[in-house]
Amino acid sequence: MPKIGDYIFRPNPTNTHQGVGVVGFCIEKLGAKRLAILYPEDDYGLGIFEVARATAEERGAEVVYSASHPPTGEVDFTALLTSAKGANPDVLVLFSFYTQAAQIVRQKELVGLDVPVVGADGLLQPGFLEIAGEHAEGTYVATWFHPDSDLPETVRYVDAYESRFNKEADTWSPFAYDAVMVLAQAIERAGTTDHQAVRDELAKTDGYVGPTGVITFDEHGAPDVTVKKLLFVQVTGGTFSLID
Repeated sequence: MPKIGDYIFRPNPTNTHQGVGVVGFCIEKLGAKRLAILYPEDDYGLGIFEVARATAEERGAEVVYSASHPPTGEVDFTALLTSAKGANPDVLVLFSFYTQAAQIVRQKELVGLDVPVVGADGLLQPGFLEIAGEHAEGTYVATWFHPDSDLPETVRYVDAYESRFNKEADTWSPFAYDAVMVLAQAIERAGTTDHQAVRDELAKTDGYVGPTGVITFDEHGAPDVTVKKLLFVQVTGGTFSLID
């Protein structure tokens, strides 16, 4: 993560961190050595793709096909998917957002690309399931939070959230909760709301544990991902089910 300001901190890892985790999952859990990767034509897409490609090379895997695509709108992906099939990949990696990813998993069957699909958390939306329908089944998706995690802090958060709001905890609300709690603890440690004192205590955040896991800020105000676990879900029966 580039340093963008002394007063900027974030509880959730950057998207590029997922590039490392997704490739690791493909190699370790799926035994993949040949990756095909599709990503959107924007800064997010290029950034996460470059990290994923470098990670694959470092770990002895190969990106046998890659291509970018428009980040929004209805798109015919069959030409890209046909080319990907011709490269004989073991897995198809999608860094696309859920609307395009849903179209891709529907169209990959049209070209006979029969390989597992692994996506970043841009796929972790109800819309992906609605648009893709049965074609979404079996898709793996990365996430930093899932309400079914057995982390005690996650269990407590989910119980409290559902009791208060009478609905299931979503993917993103726990990051807002962790941000507030990290700030509150920094103010408590500082013993004041003076902006410089609070900023200095925020920078010292080390080992806070909340519903999204452990938060220890690095020198750039981003969480240290070496102590934060990337989770994976799989679409089964039309739902995102947490897997080991």
